[in-house]
Amino acid sequence: MRVADFDYELPEEKIAKYPPLERGSTRLLVLNSRSGGIEHARYAGLDTFLKEGDLLLLNNTR
Repeated sequence: MRVADFDYELPEEKIAKYPPLERGSTRLLVLNSRSGGIEHARYAGLDTFLKEGDLLLLNNTR
């Protein structure tokens, strides 16, 4: 895997500059590592995807 594999075009208007009005309403893209399936969800439901022993890393950089 190369860093260049993660290069993509991101239009300025798609970059979040402010938090959402309703906390937890932001979108979450979930990849099932076993099946390869992709699911669209909301951050408010993040806990439904975590299992005992999982590690959750948070990035608070801008």
